[in-house]
Amino acid sequence: VNRKANEEIDSVTEKYVFTNEIATLGDKLDDIWGEIEGAWNDTGFAGLPSMIPELNNYVTYDPTELILISGRMKTGKSAFMLCESIRMLKSGVPVLYIDTEISDKLFTQRVLSCLTGIPGNDIKNGRLDDDQKKELRKAMNWLKKQPLVHEYMTSPDEDAIFALCNILKHKMDIGFVVYD
Repeated sequence: VNRKANEEIDSVTEKYVFTNEIATLGDKLDDIWGEIEGAWNDTGFAGLPSMIPELNNYVTYDPTELILISGRMKTGKSAFMLCESIRMLKSGVPVLYIDTEISDKLFTQRVLSCLTGIPGNDIKNGRLDDDQKKELRKAMNWLKKQPLVHEYMTSPDEDAIFALCNILKHKMDIGFVVYD
């Protein structure tokens, strides 16, 4: 009786909790291998490569992967991820940058510095010549057309982050998310 009851409970659980039939890896292997082969391309990388060639030996950015970049404070993690985000935008990938540290204003100064090569402090303090102002206007015009969302969250919570990612996945097919 106990075994029969457990089989019935398992059957109901499998039917309503799992959307697909539970299968062994061997049963799914041909389909999975097709996905692996389908990701191959002429660049030699599956996913999106990093701007640092050596990093590509270990990881590329794939929509199903979580990649953690960690290090001590003030070692360039945010600058690196900002530059990677800009590279993704230039590759046509929509970006969500969740920021726990800097406001939209400071983030924008950093983005413009990354795009133009003009030092951030010069942008911040207005120490710009006419050519630099022209470069900044050009960068701002480009930036206005990009699918980049910067969300400044001083006290992020898991539900808000999940909801934001879900909304932006549907609205703009977000393809690269940075949590800094």
